[in-house]
Parts: sequence; structure tokens; C-alpha cells
Amino acid sequence: MNFRSAAHRLTVTVTDSPLTSSVEREVQASKMVAALEAGMAKEPAFTQISVIHVDCVKRAGQTISPVQGFDFNQTPAGAFV
Repeated sequence: MNFRSAAHRLTVTVTDSPLTSSVEREVQASKMVAALEAGMAKEPAFTQISVIHVDCVKRAGQTISPVQGFDFNQTPAGAFV
């Protein structure tokens, strides 16, 4: 897993996940974002983040191919959905 932050967006890259269905990947992404949301609430450095993007990618040698991506936008209440 790789994390990258830029401006108002946090990107999480999951490489070579063993999950095969889009539903499984979506559930995994939702769980990761829920955990990140809880941790971010305690860190002032993350107050400007309004989008968490989760990228699922597959690596074959030096080539990285996208599998699926998810965007979780922050609601006015502060939750990412």
C-alpha cells in the first residue's frame, strides 16, 4: 500500500490485491477509508483533505495497470462517502 497527499486529496494505492471482484475491492476500500477517517480526525495536518481516492492496481514487471478506483468525498458532517 502506498499513500500520497496533494492539496485536498489523499490517494491510497493498493498493489496486487488478492481480491478478484469489484464488490470485494469496494468493501476493502470502504474499510480502509473508515480507518483513515478515524486517524485523520486526530491529525491537524489532514484537516484540508476533502477527497480520499483509492486506486487498485496490478503490477507486471515494470508496468502498472489500473484495476479499479474509488473516490470518497467528505460530507459537510466530515464523513467520507
